[in-house]
Amino acid sequence: MYRIRFFFHCLAWLWMCVLGTTHGADDLSKVYGKANKAVVLIDFKDGVREVGSGVIVGIVPGGAALILTANHVVQGYQEVRISFAGVIDKQYVGKVSRTLVADVDDLAIIVVPKPPPDLEMISFRQSVAQKGETVGTIGHPQGEAYTWSDGAIKNIFGKYIIHSAELAVGSSGGPLLDTCGRMLGMNVQLIQRPVSSDAPNEPKEAVEDSLEVGSGVTLASGSILAIIDGWFSQIPLNEKWEVKKYCSFWEKARKDPKFIATEVGLIGGIVYLVARKREVEIFFGEPPGPPSGQ
Repeated sequence: MYRIRFFFHCLAWLWMCVLGTTHGADDLSKVYGKANKAVVLIDFKDGVREVGSGVIVGIVPGGAALILTANHVVQGYQEVRISFAGVIDKQYVGKVSRTLVADVDDLAIIVVPKPPPDLEMISFRQSVAQKGETVGTIGHPQGEAYTWSDGAIKNIFGKYIIHSAELAVGSSGGPLLDTCGRMLGMNVQLIQRPVSSDAPNEPKEAVEDSLEVGSGVTLASGSILAIIDGWFSQIPLNEKWEVKKYCSFWEKARKDPKFIATEVGLIGGIVYLVARKREVEIFFGEPPGPPSGQ
Protein backbone atom coordinates (compact mmCIF):
# COMPACT_ATOMS: atom_id res chain seq x y z
CA MET A 1 0.00 0.00 0.00
CA TYR A 2 2.86 2.36 0.76
CA ARG A 3 4.29 2.25 -2.77
CA ILE A 4 0.83 2.68 -4.32
CA ARG A 5 0.15 5.80 -2.26
CA PHE A 6 3.61 7.14 -3.02
CA PHE A 7 3.13 6.56 -6.74
CA PHE A 8 -0.22 8.34 -6.86
CA HIS A 9 1.10 11.26 -4.82
CA CYS A 10 3.90 11.72 -7.37
CA LEU A 11 1.50 11.35 -10.27
CA ALA A 12 -0.88 13.93 -8.79
CA TRP A 13 2.00 16.37 -8.23
CA LEU A 14 3.18 15.98 -11.82
CA TRP A 15 -0.34 16.48 -13.22
CA MET A 16 -0.92 19.60 -11.10
CA CYS A 17 2.32 21.08 -12.39
CA VAL A 18 1.33 20.39 -15.99
CA LEU A 19 -2.15 21.87 -15.58
CA GLY A 20 -0.84 24.83 -13.60
CA THR A 21 1.46 25.90 -16.42
CA THR A 22 -0.36 27.92 -19.04
CA HIS A 23 2.25 28.35 -21.75
CA GLY A 24 5.55 27.86 -19.99
CA ALA A 25 6.13 31.58 -20.42
CA ASP A 26 8.38 33.60 -18.17
CA ASP A 27 7.70 37.01 -16.74
CA LEU A 28 8.81 39.67 -19.23
CA SER A 29 11.45 40.89 -16.80
CA LYS A 30 13.14 37.49 -17.13
CA VAL A 31 13.00 37.43 -20.92
CA TYR A 32 15.51 40.28 -21.15
CA GLY A 33 17.98 38.39 -18.97
CA LYS A 34 17.66 35.26 -21.10
CA ALA A 35 18.40 36.86 -24.46
CA ASN A 36 20.44 39.92 -23.47
CA LYS A 37 23.84 38.18 -23.53
CA ALA A 38 23.32 37.05 -27.12
CA VAL A 39 22.79 40.62 -28.38
CA VAL A 40 25.66 42.86 -29.54
CA LEU A 41 26.05 46.56 -30.33
CA ILE A 42 27.47 47.46 -33.75
CA ASP A 43 29.38 50.76 -34.02
CA PHE A 44 31.21 52.45 -36.88
CA LYS A 45 34.65 54.01 -36.89
CA ASP A 46 33.76 57.02 -39.01
CA GLY A 47 30.80 58.11 -36.89
CA VAL A 48 28.74 58.76 -40.03
CA ARG A 49 26.23 55.99 -39.41
CA GLU A 50 24.28 55.36 -36.20
CA VAL A 51 24.79 52.18 -34.19
CA GLY A 52 23.07 48.92 -35.07
CA SER A 53 22.17 45.66 -33.36
CA GLY A 54 23.04 42.02 -33.95
CA VAL A 55 22.76 38.57 -32.39
CA ILE A 56 25.39 35.89 -31.80
CA VAL A 57 24.58 32.72 -33.75
CA GLY A 58 27.78 30.68 -33.61
CA ILE A 59 31.40 30.08 -32.62
CA VAL A 60 33.78 28.47 -35.13
CA PRO A 61 36.55 26.05 -34.04
CA GLY A 62 39.17 28.83 -34.10
CA GLY A 63 37.12 30.77 -31.56
CA ALA A 64 35.73 33.47 -33.86
CA ALA A 65 32.17 34.63 -33.17
CA LEU A 66 29.54 34.81 -35.91
CA ILE A 67 27.06 37.66 -35.56
CA LEU A 68 23.86 37.94 -37.56
CA THR A 69 22.55 41.39 -38.42
CA ALA A 70 20.61 43.24 -41.11
CA ASN A 71 22.59 43.85 -44.29
CA HIS A 72 21.51 47.50 -44.46
CA VAL A 73 23.15 48.08 -41.05
CA VAL A 74 26.64 47.21 -42.33
CA GLN A 75 26.27 47.97 -46.03
CA GLY A 76 29.29 49.90 -47.29
CA TYR A 77 31.55 48.77 -44.44
CA GLN A 78 34.18 46.04 -44.38
CA GLU A 79 34.97 46.43 -40.70
CA VAL A 80 32.86 47.54 -37.75
CA ARG A 81 33.30 47.75 -34.00
CA ILE A 82 31.42 45.30 -31.79
CA SER A 83 30.50 45.61 -28.11
CA PHE A 84 29.25 42.59 -26.21
CA ALA A 85 26.89 42.52 -23.23
CA GLY A 86 28.82 42.56 -19.98
CA VAL A 87 31.84 44.26 -21.59
CA ILE A 88 30.01 47.16 -23.21
CA ASP A 89 32.92 49.54 -22.55
CA LYS A 90 35.27 47.45 -24.72
CA GLN A 91 35.09 47.19 -28.50
CA TYR A 92 36.19 44.32 -30.75
CA VAL A 93 36.98 44.37 -34.45
CA GLY A 94 34.30 42.74 -36.58
CA LYS A 95 34.75 41.87 -40.27
CA VAL A 96 31.72 41.94 -42.55
CA SER A 97 31.71 38.77 -44.62
CA ARG A 98 30.70 39.71 -48.16
CA THR A 99 30.43 36.06 -49.17
CA LEU A 100 27.64 35.54 -46.63
CA VAL A 101 25.29 38.35 -47.57
CA ALA A 102 21.73 37.75 -48.75
CA ASP A 103 20.58 41.10 -50.10
CA VAL A 104 17.12 39.82 -50.88
CA ASP A 105 16.43 39.13 -47.22
CA ASP A 106 18.54 41.92 -45.70
CA LEU A 107 20.88 39.55 -43.84
CA ALA A 108 24.62 39.74 -43.22
CA ILE A 109 27.22 38.03 -41.03
CA ILE A 110 29.93 39.78 -39.01
CA VAL A 111 32.97 37.73 -37.96
CA VAL A 112 34.74 38.74 -34.73
CA PRO A 113 38.10 36.87 -34.69
CA LYS A 114 38.86 37.34 -30.98
CA PRO A 115 35.65 37.77 -28.97
CA PRO A 116 35.39 37.68 -25.17
CA PRO A 117 34.95 34.22 -23.58
CA ASP A 118 31.72 32.50 -22.57
CA LEU A 119 29.44 33.92 -25.23
CA GLU A 120 25.81 32.85 -25.37
CA MET A 121 24.00 31.97 -28.58
CA ILE A 122 20.53 33.18 -29.47
CA SER A 123 17.72 30.59 -29.48
CA PHE A 124 15.07 30.56 -32.21
CA ARG A 125 11.48 29.37 -31.82
CA GLN A 126 10.45 26.51 -34.04
CA SER A 127 6.78 27.45 -34.30
CA VAL A 128 5.67 30.51 -36.24
CA ALA A 129 4.55 33.78 -34.66
CA GLN A 130 0.87 34.33 -33.96
CA LYS A 131 -1.19 37.50 -34.24
CA GLY A 132 -1.87 39.06 -30.86
CA GLU A 133 0.94 37.40 -28.91
CA THR A 134 3.13 39.46 -26.63
CA VAL A 135 6.64 40.17 -27.92
CA GLY A 136 9.69 42.13 -26.86
CA THR A 137 12.85 43.49 -28.46
CA ILE A 138 16.40 44.21 -27.34
CA GLY A 139 18.42 46.74 -29.31
CA HIS A 140 20.11 50.11 -29.27
CA PRO A 141 17.57 52.71 -30.48
CA GLN A 142 19.10 56.16 -30.84
CA GLY A 143 22.31 54.75 -29.34
CA GLU A 144 20.65 53.80 -26.04
CA ALA A 145 22.47 50.51 -25.46
CA TYR A 146 20.54 47.36 -24.59
CA THR A 147 17.09 48.92 -24.48
CA TRP A 148 14.03 46.73 -23.92
CA SER A 149 10.62 47.43 -25.39
CA ASP A 150 7.57 45.24 -25.67
CA GLY A 151 4.30 45.15 -27.56
CA ALA A 152 2.18 42.69 -29.52
CA ILE A 153 2.11 41.17 -32.99
CA LYS A 154 -0.38 43.16 -35.06
CA ASN A 155 -0.22 41.33 -38.36
CA ILE A 156 1.80 38.92 -40.47
CA PHE A 157 2.52 39.43 -44.17
CA GLY A 158 4.36 36.47 -45.67
CA LYS A 159 7.81 36.43 -44.09
CA TYR A 160 7.31 39.75 -42.29
CA ILE A 161 5.92 40.24 -38.77
CA ILE A 162 4.31 43.60 -37.97
CA HIS A 163 4.39 44.49 -34.27
CA SER A 164 3.92 47.38 -31.85
CA ALA A 165 7.16 47.07 -29.84
CA GLU A 166 8.96 50.39 -30.04
CA LEU A 167 11.80 50.63 -32.58
CA ALA A 168 14.08 53.46 -33.70
CA VAL A 169 17.35 53.97 -35.57
CA GLY A 170 19.76 51.46 -34.02
CA SER A 171 17.15 48.73 -33.48
CA SER A 172 17.74 47.08 -36.86
CA GLY A 173 19.42 43.71 -36.58
CA GLY A 174 18.09 43.09 -33.07
CA PRO A 175 15.85 40.17 -32.14
CA LEU A 176 12.08 40.07 -31.76
CA LEU A 177 11.47 37.73 -28.81
CA ASP A 178 8.56 35.71 -27.50
CA THR A 179 7.72 35.51 -23.80
CA CYS A 180 10.19 32.66 -23.36
CA GLY A 181 13.13 34.60 -24.78
CA ARG A 182 13.17 32.73 -28.10
CA MET A 183 13.82 34.69 -31.28
CA LEU A 184 10.81 35.09 -33.55
CA GLY A 185 12.63 37.23 -36.10
CA MET A 186 15.03 40.10 -36.73
CA ASN A 187 13.95 43.73 -36.75
CA VAL A 188 14.59 45.28 -40.15
CA GLN A 189 12.40 48.38 -40.47
CA LEU A 190 10.14 50.94 -38.84
CA ILE A 191 7.07 52.05 -40.79
CA GLN A 192 7.46 55.81 -40.98
CA ARG A 193 4.66 56.62 -43.43
CA PRO A 194 1.48 54.95 -44.66
CA VAL A 195 2.30 51.87 -46.70
CA SER A 196 1.01 51.64 -50.25
CA SER A 197 1.57 49.29 -53.13
CA ASP A 198 3.74 51.84 -54.98
CA ALA A 199 6.22 52.19 -52.10
CA PRO A 200 9.28 50.31 -53.46
CA ASN A 201 11.29 50.52 -50.24
CA GLU A 202 8.65 48.86 -48.08
CA PRO A 203 8.37 45.06 -47.68
CA LYS A 204 6.51 43.81 -50.72
CA GLU A 205 4.08 41.79 -48.62
CA ALA A 206 3.22 44.76 -46.41
CA VAL A 207 1.21 46.82 -48.88
CA GLU A 208 -2.02 47.47 -47.02
CA ASP A 209 -2.88 51.10 -46.37
CA SER A 210 -4.22 50.19 -42.93
CA LEU A 211 -0.74 49.58 -41.45
CA GLU A 212 -0.10 52.05 -38.66
CA VAL A 213 2.85 54.44 -38.83
CA GLY A 214 5.31 53.54 -36.06
CA SER A 215 4.85 49.78 -36.38
CA GLY A 216 7.95 47.60 -36.43
CA VAL A 217 8.75 45.24 -39.29
CA THR A 218 10.55 41.98 -38.51
CA LEU A 219 11.89 39.30 -40.82
CA ALA A 220 10.50 36.02 -39.45
CA SER A 221 12.85 33.36 -38.11
CA GLY A 222 11.70 30.78 -40.66
CA SER A 223 13.25 32.81 -43.48
CA ILE A 224 16.38 33.49 -41.44
CA LEU A 225 16.94 29.84 -40.55
CA ALA A 226 16.44 28.72 -44.14
CA ILE A 227 19.37 30.94 -45.13
CA ILE A 228 21.81 30.47 -42.24
CA ASP A 229 21.28 26.71 -42.22
CA GLY A 230 22.54 26.79 -45.80
CA TRP A 231 25.35 29.22 -45.08
CA PHE A 232 26.81 27.08 -42.31
CA SER A 233 26.00 23.61 -43.64
CA GLN A 234 29.63 23.13 -44.68
CA ILE A 235 31.18 25.11 -41.82
CA PRO A 236 31.89 23.25 -38.55
CA LEU A 237 30.76 25.15 -35.47
CA ASN A 238 31.85 24.62 -31.88
CA GLU A 239 28.60 26.23 -30.74
CA LYS A 240 25.54 27.35 -32.65
CA TRP A 241 22.00 28.64 -32.28
CA GLU A 242 19.26 26.38 -30.96
CA VAL A 243 15.79 25.94 -32.41
CA LYS A 244 13.42 25.28 -29.52
CA LYS A 245 9.98 23.81 -30.01
CA TYR A 246 8.93 24.07 -26.38
CA CYS A 247 9.46 26.84 -23.87
CA SER A 248 9.93 24.53 -20.89
CA PHE A 249 9.67 20.98 -19.61
CA TRP A 250 6.10 21.64 -18.51
CA GLU A 251 4.98 22.96 -21.87
CA LYS A 252 6.40 19.87 -23.52
CA ALA A 253 4.64 17.70 -20.96
CA ARG A 254 1.35 19.50 -21.61
CA LYS A 255 1.53 19.39 -25.40
CA ASP A 256 3.25 16.08 -26.08
CA PRO A 257 1.21 13.07 -24.80
CA LYS A 258 3.97 10.60 -25.67
CA PHE A 259 6.47 12.58 -23.63
CA ILE A 260 4.26 12.76 -20.55
CA ALA A 261 3.43 9.05 -20.82
CA THR A 262 7.13 8.24 -20.95
CA GLU A 263 7.88 10.50 -17.99
CA VAL A 264 5.02 9.07 -15.92
CA GLY A 265 6.18 5.56 -16.72
CA LEU A 266 9.75 6.39 -15.75
CA ILE A 267 8.66 8.07 -12.51
CA GLY A 268 6.36 5.16 -11.76
CA GLY A 269 9.19 2.67 -12.29
CA ILE A 270 11.56 4.61 -10.03
CA VAL A 271 8.89 4.98 -7.36
CA TYR A 272 8.14 1.28 -7.53
CA LEU A 273 11.81 0.35 -7.18
CA VAL A 274 12.29 2.74 -4.26
CA ALA A 275 9.18 1.48 -2.50
CA ARG A 276 10.07 -2.14 -3.24
CA LYS A 277 13.55 -1.59 -1.80
CA ARG A 278 12.04 -0.13 1.35
CA GLU A 279 9.66 -3.06 1.64
CA VAL A 280 12.51 -5.53 1.28
CA GLU A 281 14.59 -3.69 3.82
CA ILE A 282 11.72 -3.79 6.29
CA PHE A 283 11.08 -7.46 5.65
CA PHE A 284 14.73 -8.43 5.92
CA GLY A 285 15.51 -6.17 8.84
CA GLU A 286 17.81 -6.99 11.73
CA PRO A 287 17.16 -10.52 13.03
CA PRO A 288 15.56 -10.68 16.47
CA GLY A 289 17.81 -11.45 19.42
CA PRO A 290 17.70 -14.80 21.25
CA PRO A 291 14.61 -15.57 23.32
CA SER A 292 14.86 -14.22 26.85
CA GLY A 293 16.25 -16.68 29.31
CA GLN A 294 18.58 -18.35 26.81
